Amino acid sequence: LQEFCDSQSKTQYGNYNSSGIPPEDDELFEFHSSVVENQYIIKFYKYIITEYRAAILNAILSQFTGNSFWEVERRDNPARDFPSDFDVLRLLHPSSVVNNRILSALKSHNDIRSVS
Repeated sequence: LQEFCDSQSKTQYGNYNSSGIPPEDDELFEFHSSVVENQYIIKFYKYIITEYRAAILNAILSQFTGNSFWEVERRDNPARDFPSDFDVLRLLHPSSVVNNRILSALKSHNDIRSVS
């Protein structure tokens, strides 16, 4: 596996599928990744329906800011109609101090396993 990195993004080239097993045909793939500012994966302790996850996040976040300063990324795939154990949250508040307080509140909530 060849790897090319710089400080902001990563490009990898290889010939292995997602299970780590080389495919029968020698396929080559390329993908890029980069850090997205102020975007976090919120993992819950169990699988929860969308409406309940939204209510949990709203209860935590409404004490800091109005609804215009955060959003949950919409998932456009067939699994969006089923319970999930995570959401991707984007904080839009201009203050890093407020964002740090929000992250602390999320991390200490009983229904949230982790914030990364």
